[in-house]
Amino acid sequence: YKKNEMKKLILILFIPLVFACGSDDKKNDLDQLNLKGKVKSLKETTYSAVEKFGEPVRDVLITHNKYFFDEVGFYKKSEVFSESGRLKYNWKYNYDDGILIESIGYDNGVPLRKIKYKFDGYGNNIEENVYEIGGELMARVKYEYDKAGKIIESNIYKEDEYKEDESIEKLKFKYDNDGNVIEESGYNEDGELFYKWNFKYENFDSNNNWLKSIAQDGKTIVITEREIEYYD
Repeated sequence: YKKNEMKKLILILFIPLVFACGSDDKKNDLDQLNLKGKVKSLKETTYSAVEKFGEPVRDVLITHNKYFFDEVGFYKKSEVFSESGRLKYNWKYNYDDGILIESIGYDNGVPLRKIKYKFDGYGNNIEENVYEIGGELMARVKYEYDKAGKIIESNIYKEDEYKEDESIEKLKFKYDNDGNVIEESGYNEDGELFYKWNFKYENFDSNNNWLKSIAQDGKTIVITEREIEYYD
């Protein structure tokens, strides 16, 4: 892949890891991920894709992620694997009185990154601060929500260049009537569009959770397939 194509893929894979939310009676992490039912685990496998006879087909395995949830719909842990199947890193989530306060990323048991969270009065995650494990602040991410509680915009700030109104990257999202992302647009610090993913979904299970998505930005195509396990 070219550099810009790899950056687009990194962004699309990074999003599910950071969209964790706080705890109140109306929202949990399954809600934020638009997962319905009592999900126990979610495995997402992502491939680059090529078109054959006008249809996108899987080409090269990029990565697969696993997410584990407790019985009330909050993250227990998540794991990220390389294309060879090696565990690259895993995330553990720490709560205080039912509210997510931080997640810590590990590589082979060694902590590497820490994310601390802030929430609004509705339980929406409105800010994340990403730290090196030694305590150095690397980046700040801020989120804006619509009235339905869906993230419509995120702004990424590099801390050593942080200014409230000057993000180094802005992401915008659009949704279908079922709450699935159908468009994700990325803008650089000059406000220029540098990618736009369009999503479509196939193969829904009995809980109306999608099992396959096809994302496309120009000639770049990514297929994500899901395996979902539910609590009894």
